[in-house]
Amino acid sequence: MIECTLKTICRENHLHPIAIDRHTHKYDEIVYFIAGDGTTKIDGVIYSYKPGTFAYYKAGTSHDENNLKQCGIIWLHFTYKIDGVFLEEGVFEDKGFELLSCLHKLKRVSIEKNVLSNPQTENNLANVLLTAAELQKKKT
Repeated sequence: MIECTLKTICRENHLHPIAIDRHTHKYDEIVYFIAGDGTTKIDGVIYSYKPGTFAYYKAGTSHDENNLKQCGIIWLHFTYKIDGVFLEEGVFEDKGFELLSCLHKLKRVSIEKNVLSNPQTENNLANVLLTAAELQKKKT
């Protein structure tokens, strides 16, 4: 069974260092770091990120982000139920940029259709989540 719903997807550039205080979200979140580096603290554990890495946070998980210099990110909020797929919290590498490619496609499809919930968007979100799960298995 695959059930995926995209709630929000956004591409942002921060031109100056930025600190986002500890917070939680109603939905699961992936933050993909395109440029810049810094840290994120997930439930008390500090992780470093750099370009080509992504963070996964479960709904309700306390986390923060501290960008040490200008950065570019893609972030999305979503819900999912995919048999056999359980995403793990933390920061992970995307050495081949497969996840970034999937995220660009998801963003493009959601903008073209001008809706966040439709079969094509849901299929692309499922592909993002399956790719993220595979990259997590390769842990760095």
